[in-house]
Amino acid sequence: MRKALEANSLREVLKHSDEMLSELRIDQISPKEYYSLFTLAFDELSHLQNGLSIIYRNKRPKTLYESIQYSKKIIPRLYLLITVGAIEADNCDEPMKFIKDSLNMLKGVQHPLRGLMLRYYFLKVIKERVETLDSNIPIQEVINIFVSNLKEMNSLWVRINSLIDDRDKRKSQRKELSMLVGENLLRLSQLDGVNISVYQEHVLPEIIKIILSTRDLISQEYLFECLLLAFPSIFHLSTLETLLASVKDLGRKVNISLIIAKLLERLSQLFNTSELKPDNSIFETLLKFAEELIEQKKYSLQSFLFLVEKLMSFTVFAYGNNLKFIERVLALALSLCNLFSKSTENNSNEKNSLSDSKNLDSMINILCNPLEKLSVKIFRLPSFAPLLELLPLSYQKPVSVNTLKSLIKQRTILVNEPVLLVLIRHIYPLFATIDTTAEEAALLGKVIHLIDSPSPKLTLKLLSSFHRHLDHSSPLHLKYIIPIYIRRLLLLIRQTTSLYTFISNSNNTEESLKHRFSVIFEKASYLDQEEIDNFEFDPQTDLDIDISNLINEV
Repeated sequence: MRKALEANSLREVLKHSDEMLSELRIDQISPKEYYSLFTLAFDELSHLQNGLSIIYRNKRPKTLYESIQYSKKIIPRLYLLITVGAIEADNCDEPMKFIKDSLNMLKGVQHPLRGLMLRYYFLKVIKERVETLDSNIPIQEVINIFVSNLKEMNSLWVRINSLIDDRDKRKSQRKELSMLVGENLLRLSQLDGVNISVYQEHVLPEIIKIILSTRDLISQEYLFECLLLAFPSIFHLSTLETLLASVKDLGRKVNISLIIAKLLERLSQLFNTSELKPDNSIFETLLKFAEELIEQKKYSLQSFLFLVEKLMSFTVFAYGNNLKFIERVLALALSLCNLFSKSTENNSNEKNSLSDSKNLDSMINILCNPLEKLSVKIFRLPSFAPLLELLPLSYQKPVSVNTLKSLIKQRTILVNEPVLLVLIRHIYPLFATIDTTAEEAALLGKVIHLIDSPSPKLTLKLLSSFHRHLDHSSPLHLKYIIPIYIRRLLLLIRQTTSLYTFISNSNNTEESLKHRFSVIFEKASYLDQEEIDNFEFDPQTDLDIDISNLINEV
């Protein structure tokens, strides 16, 4: 073929091209192997198109397009018609005529693999032609071409199931070919005339219709994800209710939580990279969607919890200081867990069990996500503690660790006993479990430096209360707590003489300095001799933050 092109022999070029493209009529190979064969043919077709363009410009053979239509074999004939049709479109006043003719002729091939590759070739060829179309051509006509091709390619892609017996191979090889179908959505998103209005009125409804027309799991998941990735995030924000309504109509086995996660990710990127501020109505729309979806009980607890987890992440990102919104998401998670714990249906399904590891991980993330921004404010939320208590003690520990890290990072000062007691209750799993690491135990010591109030008497009382609750901790905890606790007491006493009177006159045995130090040094037997020798007063090093301002306030 290439030699014939060099010799400008049109007859020989078409003859050898026909022979080459006849190889694409083969049946006895897998979809993956057929795609490899197609890529080789595609490279040759690109060379053929360039060569025919030169011949066309020099000789202008008027009957070239018509003569190819008499080829006996449909596969070679259609590939050549698309190739020559593209050249004709480049050199005529009505390029859409050849594009539409080619699209109509493709209906003649209904074999899943052959038809899919043929339409993909058509898609690649018309790309440049569509970009240079006259602006007077209605955008609706161009949209219809890609929508029609998407519909047919999706149908062919789904029918590939009939060619592969093994379920795992069928799934993997179909996913390898998915990008061929998704190319249509990419081309639609790149059309100059597709603005938000056109997308909302003409593009999105057609795409959703195609997605819902097939109940194929792989097709619905992939096309929806591709839709979210191909078009701008602002388009999704403008059509949020339509998108969410269509998600509820997807098949029962579709992983809707992953689709919503991708949607929320795109919206987060939009708010993060633009001056656009999230309106409260967005949260209301998302929460209402989640509540209605849960009411349908179409999916497992695992899917629902993952959905709520992603909703919490988005809520914290977009409305981080809105305690009411965060409480409503926590309440949704709590009601969801209670709903499935009481239900007698699907008890044999691990995905519906609160003890499932993925479900527990989602609950941990739901609880931990707001901590970084809210710190101790989260203790005010009514649903936080009940949701935390649904977790086994060992799974409560990550929440305790994140609570302490949040306090330390934000330098949250614990100034009164109610807040301190609530904190102790929430971090109890950290010092009640035996598998605590040294890093986790050290966090308890650092929190001691955050206990402070304007009144030295109250500060001593808070320190005593904190240490009293840790009296039964393991040696590992005390190893980190005792030295810091002693330093904290000495620092407090050195800063004010009025404290001496309070200590000496105190009738409360547990508040007396003598009692607290006797308890401390009794526990100090857990320390190594080297640790005792290295006992130095250096609050700056122990806390990792500057506490000079706190000292001055006292």
